[in-house]
Amino acid sequence: MTDRHFVDHSSVTSLRFAVSTMVFGQQSLEETIQVAVAHDLTLEFSSGLGHHPKLENLYRTAGCARLPHNYFPAPEEPFLLNLASLNDQLWQRSIDHCHLGLDLASCSGAPFFSAHAGYCGDPPPDDLGNVMTEVHPELRQEYWGRFLDAVKHLRDEAAHANVKFLIENHVVIDENVVAGDHPFLCATSEEALSLKEEAGPSVGLLLDTGHLKVTANSLGFDRDAFVEEVADVVECIHHSDNDGIRDTNQALSLDYWFLRHMPKFGDVLHVLETRPMSLEDIFSQRSLLSSAAGLDPWK
Repeated sequence: MTDRHFVDHSSVTSLRFAVSTMVFGQQSLEETIQVAVAHDLTLEFSSGLGHHPKLENLYRTAGCARLPHNYFPAPEEPFLLNLASLNDQLWQRSIDHCHLGLDLASCSGAPFFSAHAGYCGDPPPDDLGNVMTEVHPELRQEYWGRFLDAVKHLRDEAAHANVKFLIENHVVIDENVVAGDHPFLCATSEEALSLKEEAGPSVGLLLDTGHLKVTANSLGFDRDAFVEEVADVVECIHHSDNDGIRDTNQALSLDYWFLRHMPKFGDVLHVLETRPMSLEDIFSQRSLLSSAAGLDPWK
């Protein structure tokens, strides 16, 4: 199904806006889809949805504009999606999952499938958001080569499917930085731009503002400079806020740090990725982003 939200953006007057399924909390996916259809909302089917045998079919048959993201649909046997893994089985499993994501994007008329950048190591899934174990940042170049091989493979698949493959910047908490090293790829503008240069036009960046706020704090760089440096390769933005210490997916307010950058990104897709909130609050968040971008908040 190709939805009008994903067809022509040559003259943008309203915000290209989507809502992560995580914003709907414990509501069933069937109910969330019904709300999206009733209110003409675009849904990002996200990593937070646990495994269910009907997930893929619900995505394929949903009557709303939609796009798949990262660990969706969650497999029956959990694993850490890692396109940089040196474990052949995990690396191939990660690629196969992204193949499915690209197919889902293509079948629904979505412009892209997005996945997190790789890790230098194979930490247990429970480590996500906490101190990472079983990581080897000292082998960064080896993991980078593995990551690049996977991205180039998926880039070709994306081009064939007439969609793009986006890589999301990681969140780096202070506890995972040891003597300046950390195990997360594409957490800095240098690596994000290097990936784009090496992978080509079918690959882009999904910029997560919450991840960036924490990472800039942990690694000691200027988050605004990061935005300026990667602006030309950003194709989607995840919006949430936090205290700069942990990625807590707080709602946006008038002092949300990224609002000043919105005028540069009026033509990309903006995804609200916060903790659960009411439908009224979702529309208020959309209006806040629209106004900051200089676009009509009511369209």
